[in-house]
Amino acid sequence: MKKGLEIAPNNPEIWYNLGGAYFTMKEYPKAMEAWEKTLQLKPSHQQAQQGYAAIKAMMASQPVKK
Repeated sequence: MKKGLEIAPNNPEIWYNLGGAYFTMKEYPKAMEAWEKTLQLKPSHQQAQQGYAAIKAMMASQPVKK
């Protein structure tokens, strides 16, 4: 997917798929960044909106580490 970003850095679907890959690998901050970029490029992208909201909710429910 990173190769795809080199070719088409403004393609929201590539950013969305990258976010999904990061989510699957439990790399949640990276997934959020990728989905933020998706939404910058295409604010109406429903799947990115849902994924982003899910991660935010999940992170908000986790206890703060000291």
